[in-house]
Amino acid sequence: MINRALLEMVVAENGPTTWAEVSRQAGVEGIVFLRNQFHPDALTFRIAHVACARLGEEPAAFLARFGRFFVRVADRLNYGDLFDLIGTTLPDFVRNLPNFHDRNALIFPELSAPSFRCSDVAERSLVLKHYSPYPEAASFLMGMLQGFAERFGMRVSVTHQERCTQESGFDRFLLQWEKIPS
Repeated sequence: MINRALLEMVVAENGPTTWAEVSRQAGVEGIVFLRNQFHPDALTFRIAHVACARLGEEPAAFLARFGRFFVRVADRLNYGDLFDLIGTTLPDFVRNLPNFHDRNALIFPELSAPSFRCSDVAERSLVLKHYSPYPEAASFLMGMLQGFAERFGMRVSVTHQERCTQESGFDRFLLQWEKIPS
């Protein structure tokens, strides 16, 4: 589904001709990305990097925007009920991400899902550690967190406190949120 969302974003923002060029350069021309089909994360990031080069855009900004877009596409493709099972507010959703991804790893062993750990949980903030072999995944996650905050009627500030290194193995984010008044 993630590659389908990437295709949709490129087409929505730049048209089908741009997608045709990106898909050809990324080596995915003619591939139909189905909703529940598995593709390696490396493929997604390869497509994203080709799109960035083609569009003259910085990968971090592109991936953050894509993270927000992905949440909207997933909601539209009927994943909203699944999201609601994970949590009905941003803090609950984020606190339940570790269990969700751990279960997905059991169900889909070929999936190289990221892992998450929450700490320093307070009334309006928490620290999220994100473990992924892809450094650019941090920007995508930051966009997704913004997208989920919007979905739950909240505002979130995401501060990237620590970048992943070989020693630490994780990115650390400080999330601070507030409910948007109705």
